[in-house]
Amino acid sequence: MKAKNELTQKNEIYFALSAAIKILTYDHDSQSVSALIDLRVQAEKPFDFVFHRFPKSEQNRIVERMKALKESQVRENFTIPSVKEEN
Repeated sequence: MKAKNELTQKNEIYFALSAAIKILTYDHDSQSVSALIDLRVQAEKPFDFVFHRFPKSEQNRIVERMKALKESQVRENFTIPSVKEEN
């Protein structure tokens, strides 16, 4: 991810977030959220930029699943993004 330009990173993050949000509507799929965690670890600044463009309710859903993974110690070495209104 780091070798890609910022626009490509943002596009990939957008599509990954969109897919994860759709999946979470039907299933609390930890695999999709785990993939988002990997994206954030690799490209935190572009991830947060894109993440904060989603509605606050969707940000909350992703953050809640990330917290659950961290608390269950499935994935523990990452920081959870903050929830913000769109800039």
